[in-house]
Amino acid sequence: MKCDASFDDTPSGISSVASWEALVTSGDLVFSGDILGAKPKGSSTSLRTASCSPERVTARVQTITFKDYNADLTSLAHYDFWITIQENFAAYKLLYITCEGYAYGTFENKTWSLDIDDVREETSEAPLYIDGSITITKLLMTKPVLVPGLLDILP
Repeated sequence: MKCDASFDDTPSGISSVASWEALVTSGDLVFSGDILGAKPKGSSTSLRTASCSPERVTARVQTITFKDYNADLTSLAHYDFWITIQENFAAYKLLYITCEGYAYGTFENKTWSLDIDDVREETSEAPLYIDGSITITKLLMTKPVLVPGLLDILP
């Protein structure tokens, strides 16, 4: 999602599929194709700030790992998509969507980063894929929002 776009500017906010459709129509929100992804428990940093108190978590890094098997070896459009994100990630907010239609985010720019590259296995039978990880710096868990009908508008 472009940094200057917001669900707050839409009639019903993030929980309305109509709001998502309006942002897609305006070009302010784009989706990757289906990916294989996981989000394990984040890693935390703790600090003792008082002698009579235990350490407390002061920072957390969350990581989403994914593989994108949407290779189009004719047009190579998947490369264009990911290279655009790579080059301009600081101009975007991040959201991710689960198989159940839950949306997580938005994660503002400068709170996330992307590490991505294409992978070719040893044999020609193995498919080409884009392997990536997104690192999010956020202390608290992100509560998802269920968006009825969201899965129906995904590419």
